[in-house]
Amino acid sequence: MKKSFKYNILIKINLYIKKIINELEKENNKSQINKFEALTPTDNATDKEFYFVALKEALLNDDVKNIALTGTYGSGKSSIIKTFQKNYDEYEYLNISLASFKDKIEPKNDQNEENLNRLIELSILQQIFYKEKHDEIPDSRFKRIKNISKKKVLLNSFLFLIWCLSIAYLFKHQQVGKDFSELNTILQSPYLKYTFLIISLLGLYFIAIKLVRIFNNSKLNKLNIQSADIEIGDNNDKSILNHHLDEILYFFEVTKYDTVVIEDLDRFNDTEIFTKLRELNNLINGSKQIGRKIVFLYAIRDNMFQDKDRTKFFDFIIPVIPIINPSNSNEIIKNKLLKLNSKSIPSEDFIDDVSIFIEDMRLLINICNEYSLYKDNLGEKLNQNNLFAIIIYKNLCPDDFAELHNGKGNIYKLITDKPNYIKDKIVNIDKSLLECRTQIKNIENEKIADIDELKAIYIQEFRKQRPEALSIKLNNIDYDFTKLFDEDAFELLRTQTKLKYIFLSNYNYNANLFQKSENTIDFSFEKIENAVNEKHTYDEREQLIIDKEESKINKLKQEIEKLNIEKSEIKTWSLRQVLNSIGVASIFSTIEIKNKKLISYLLANGFIDENYYDYISYFHEGSITKQDWEFLQNVKSQMSTEFDYKLVKPDNLIKKITDKEFDREIILNFNLLDYLLKNKSNNSNRIESIFKLLSNGSENTFNFIKGYIDSGENEQEFIKQICNSWKGFWGFIEEESLFTDEKKDEYLKLILKYSHIEDIKMQSKNSKLVEYLNSKDNFLSFINNEQPLDEIEKIIIELNIKLVTIENPSINEELFMIIYNNNSYLINNKNITTILKHFKQDISQIEVANYTTIQNSDCKELKSYIEEKIDFYLTEVSLKLPNNNLESEDDYIDLLNNTDISTKKIIALITKIKTLITDITSIKVASVSKTLLSESKIKPEWNNLYKYFQANDKKLDDALVIFLNHKDNYEKLSKTMISVSKGEDYPIFREHILLCNEISDESYSNIIKSVYFSRDKLAFENLSASKAKDLVKFILTLTVENYNLLREHFENLHIELLCKKPETYITDFEKYEIDNMDLLSLLNSSSFSVKQKIEIILKVDNSLIFEKVGTSEKVCEILSETSKLEIEYEFIKNLFSKSKHISNRLKIFNIYFKYFSKLNIDELLSLMPTPFSTITKKGKRPEIGKSVIEIEFAKNLKNFGYISSIKESENNLKINTKLK
Repeated sequence: MKKSFKYNILIKINLYIKKIINELEKENNKSQINKFEALTPTDNATDKEFYFVALKEALLNDDVKNIALTGTYGSGKSSIIKTFQKNYDEYEYLNISLASFKDKIEPKNDQNEENLNRLIELSILQQIFYKEKHDEIPDSRFKRIKNISKKKVLLNSFLFLIWCLSIAYLFKHQQVGKDFSELNTILQSPYLKYTFLIISLLGLYFIAIKLVRIFNNSKLNKLNIQSADIEIGDNNDKSILNHHLDEILYFFEVTKYDTVVIEDLDRFNDTEIFTKLRELNNLINGSKQIGRKIVFLYAIRDNMFQDKDRTKFFDFIIPVIPIINPSNSNEIIKNKLLKLNSKSIPSEDFIDDVSIFIEDMRLLINICNEYSLYKDNLGEKLNQNNLFAIIIYKNLCPDDFAELHNGKGNIYKLITDKPNYIKDKIVNIDKSLLECRTQIKNIENEKIADIDELKAIYIQEFRKQRPEALSIKLNNIDYDFTKLFDEDAFELLRTQTKLKYIFLSNYNYNANLFQKSENTIDFSFEKIENAVNEKHTYDEREQLIIDKEESKINKLKQEIEKLNIEKSEIKTWSLRQVLNSIGVASIFSTIEIKNKKLISYLLANGFIDENYYDYISYFHEGSITKQDWEFLQNVKSQMSTEFDYKLVKPDNLIKKITDKEFDREIILNFNLLDYLLKNKSNNSNRIESIFKLLSNGSENTFNFIKGYIDSGENEQEFIKQICNSWKGFWGFIEEESLFTDEKKDEYLKLILKYSHIEDIKMQSKNSKLVEYLNSKDNFLSFINNEQPLDEIEKIIIELNIKLVTIENPSINEELFMIIYNNNSYLINNKNITTILKHFKQDISQIEVANYTTIQNSDCKELKSYIEEKIDFYLTEVSLKLPNNNLESEDDYIDLLNNTDISTKKIIALITKIKTLITDITSIKVASVSKTLLSESKIKPEWNNLYKYFQANDKKLDDALVIFLNHKDNYEKLSKTMISVSKGEDYPIFREHILLCNEISDESYSNIIKSVYFSRDKLAFENLSASKAKDLVKFILTLTVENYNLLREHFENLHIELLCKKPETYITDFEKYEIDNMDLLSLLNSSSFSVKQKIEIILKVDNSLIFEKVGTSEKVCEILSETSKLEIEYEFIKNLFSKSKHISNRLKIFNIYFKYFSKLNIDELLSLMPTPFSTITKKGKRPEIGKSVIEIEFAKNLKNFGYISSIKESENNLKINTKLK
């Protein structure tokens, strides 16, 4: 009990000391800059003297009783009033503020407005009367609960007891004396009697005062006299101010207030209350019981009254210029934040931007206060811009901020919808990726090489549908199908809806006769397209071909890589990036939230983001951090997390993850894998699980691989593990990744650099790794000493690398020598040239004499490699070079005699090389010699042909014939003679050539000149007529055997043989049998003179002459040009009969006229045509021509006396026959 008493005493002393300390701190704070600033108006407003002067003048003016201090919210009206009250304490101020009322009121109607006004009036009345102590307004009927102290209760009770004893003594003192006899002496004292009397009277006086006040405060509202009611009060008045007007008057009567300050009345947007207050002011100032001026000072916003109402209502208006607005709030914020004495405050740019949304001073102060508080509690490591943004959001959107705490509200929904927005973006990217992959597939599947080939397919399809069509008419122009390949024609065809085509129609079935006709059909190129390819139109396939020609696949792969990068980036986008991508305005158009512009700005610039929780609550870290905890939650709930999600304590985090969870893709995290690879000895099973997971080839895991290679810390170990675990890693990169070549190179370097050789070999077995390396035309710079040369050499040898192109050796001399010495390059001209140039060999002839250039070099390894792969060399180099056809003869012969070269390559080589083999005997293989002859690649000399003829069993085979039929060959051979030797096999060789009908006629006519000997006899009956003719001309002599063989087998050639020796023929005329045609040929031949021809005519049987008209005509012609011969009349008569030529017959008539009788003349003239045959008729006067021959003919007849006379006209001769 004693201890408890002391304890209580100490407690009280402690409380008292704390009070003293608090008071001292208050006094101290007044002289210091406070970290926090109160939201209440200040009583120390500076630079406001002009407002004070205006207020003072208004208060001194007896006519001014209603003053308005107008300005926007936060303009400093309250501070002006409070400072004025402090500075001008000669006035008594009564402050009324309605700030406790809600500013959201129900929609206006009469009932609501009336209720609102009553509430306002009640509040005003309460604030008036509750301002003063009850003792100051004792007669007020408004009763309040009074706090009576214990001392006062004891005192009053004691006084009441004394008063009661006094009354008892005065009225019952005798009884008291009896009952308390021992006190009787005291009670009888006169002093006591007067004392009690005074006490009794004072008590009665006090009671009387109380009763007077009670009756004074009571109202007589109703008197009931029998059946009549009289209501005296005015309780039916609904206005509270009017109802309690006497109370108000009483209040101002008993108090000294002369200035009533009314604030925040404008928030209700109701001018009715102002009207009542003005009336109240008039009543107060008009009341004689108050007897002084009472001024109502209103602090209201500018737009409370419209038009002229404000000037009618108020007696004096003082406008207040706002101390804060969007243009200067930034400076105010900066100044207030500087008071925090902290280096970690929001940036000036952010303050400048966000300040335009803050227009209220109280709001600004509260924001700064709360920012300071949050900053101190959450720490300065947070982004101060984001923290300040959260505080602004909290103050301007308190409802949504409260919901954000509970996982609700608009901002929370935006943040939680981030994955959905990202998903939508990724879906669009996936569509683009699918389009790119489809295009690549279509381009690769398009087997047509060029557009003309494509056109041919569609043209052929039309011809298939209309096989009878010969051509097509477009715009009335006839196009055969070859002309449709022209771009304009083909495009014109595609636009046709009606098509004309030309075809052959049978107009005479019996005779099977045809003519060209036209047919018009409905036409749709689309149907042709569908018939050719249902999936793709012509335009699409044309574009695929163009794309293939323009390397569109690589461009598409670049686009895919770009899209994949974009896709990876999008997955890691912050809320700010997501919203800006979508468009913040479009999102907020569907959301109802206060201060949309502010919230939009904060979100769009990332000042409020998905990490908001760091700025509104505490996190108590233990073994793992908050970030790690969120990752762990996602793992447990099997929700994906960005691969690059930052983990702080992975060592502790791993302990909370089960081994089973390492088999799931949700475990994939760069930081986590970094830790595992650094501590692989203790985490082998986990690493194995992760890399097994990464080997599944899914898009998600491959994206992780790409991301880790780009940003992971253990690249070397990662590559080593992935190549060991995933045998098809490179194959996937090559076939499925759609990487550009540059990106593939990056990964290949890593594989070669970090992987074990056995893993690299395994990668190559499951892919085209070797082919890819072989195709690297920058292999030297690609490797570029990034790893030891011995390792590179081992890889080159193990993988059997054969580089298609050797890069400039100077880039990496040592690596080049490894490639050169190990033959790790493909044999091609480019590589050979590079090697020869590097070793400074002469390469001037490499394009035209490649093998010779190599053999003339000092590059032993190269020559050895070529000899080892000679067949391949020929295929890939020698035969491919377009101008490589001038190899030296010696090197050429070496190639031709190389048995390692296939026959096919030998033939191709011979076909290509222009170098001629001088001596055919230098070629050791008969088939090669034959091919050389066939290709005319042997020097055209008769000795080479003879040697081949001998080696070929003395046969003139096809190869030799082909050689002889070559123009260059037979022209050169014709300039030299075949050996005239009669020894060895030359006669046989010459005869085989003369009797070879397979030799072309052109060649035969040339090479026959090289045969020196003529032939009296030769079995040439199987030769062509042309060759026989050449034999006649150059070889055959005129013998009966040759003549008869020619006459039997070759038309007219026997005559040519006769024409070679006319004299011999004439001499031996009887030996050579001729017929009518032979005779005509001889007579027409220029080889026989006229004299020789006449000899033939005279020697030949006349039947041959007259067998055919042609022969008779020729004989007649010859005889007409010859003087008189000894020929019989019958011969002449037969000539006239067979011959039709008039002039020749007239000439012969004139030559032999003298030897004719009249009868002969009659016979001969009758064989002539009219008019000559008419001359034989008496009395006729036929007209003949006037040529020299005809004039001589007429004169001969006149001289003979056969006619009577001749009469000449201008153009004719008129023959007058005899009358008798």
